[in-house]
Amino acid sequence: MTLSIIIPIYNAGPYLVKCVESCLGPDSEIILVNDGSTDDSLSLAYSLADKHPGITVFSQENSGPGAARNVGIRAAKGDYIWFVDADDWLEAGSTEWVSGFVKAHPSDYISICARNTDSGSLRNVLREGAGPKEVFLSLKWLDCDTMYIWRREFLLGNGLFFKERLFFEDSEMIPKALYLAKSCHVSNRMLYNVLVHEGSITRSRSLKKNYDHMEVGKLLLRFRDSRVEDEKDRQVFNQRICVMVNRALLGMTKCSRGEIRRFNSELAGEEALTRVFKESSILRYRFEYLLFSLLGKNYVAAFRFLNIFKGLKA
Repeated sequence: MTLSIIIPIYNAGPYLVKCVESCLGPDSEIILVNDGSTDDSLSLAYSLADKHPGITVFSQENSGPGAARNVGIRAAKGDYIWFVDADDWLEAGSTEWVSGFVKAHPSDYISICARNTDSGSLRNVLREGAGPKEVFLSLKWLDCDTMYIWRREFLLGNGLFFKERLFFEDSEMIPKALYLAKSCHVSNRMLYNVLVHEGSITRSRSLKKNYDHMEVGKLLLRFRDSRVEDEKDRQVFNQRICVMVNRALLGMTKCSRGEIRRFNSELAGEEALTRVFKESSILRYRFEYLLFSLLGKNYVAAFRFLNIFKGLKA
């Protein structure tokens, strides 16, 4: 079997049938992992499995999409793994095209292109023919797991699983995977449709998400310091770490004064994390570090001041 498609499910009843039917293919399996849904998603999943022998259903208590994807990785039998979100769908013929492409171009991962349904804009457009080093250093890639089709043995051999019970788990996994890859193929063929709606995890707000952005930054810093020696590669991780911290700061601008004080205090205790801004090769981050110092480690105020200027949002 060439392709294993892993679909985490959480209250995806309105979208699930369209998503799954778009993923059916003669040389692929579909692994549905119900993550504690409270709607009819699980019954729909079993109904789809009854109709299509290539579908396997797992169910777990709500543990987040990272845990659901890990269940799928361990259960997968295909040579390659593609993560698909339950509210999105594939273009017609995508699984057949991918199966043929990976057979002709075996590599650690295939990068594909997606389309946002709200704007029609294309995502993850990279230079076709680029090697893994060029892709990684370009910083044009998206930290979104649905944009890549991974060789299963590459993931398992490098212990590349998702952090569980963590929002933005793909922002933690993707930079490490792209750094570790020894081979890749880039295709800008549009295969994937991203449904943008208010219920999407990435669009809704919560205080935990702000702290999880910071946690992802800490995990990337830990990986950088333990595994990455080349200065150019370290600067890529620096950029991603700064982005994650700034995403946390952006979220905190919507919070109460008390929550902001607690967050500032927490971030002040992570000196190695904020020092990355000083070490960055990007001028805006070095300037931001200066503001952190000038404003007495009032990180949210520093972020607000910096973003008075057009084009400097995280």
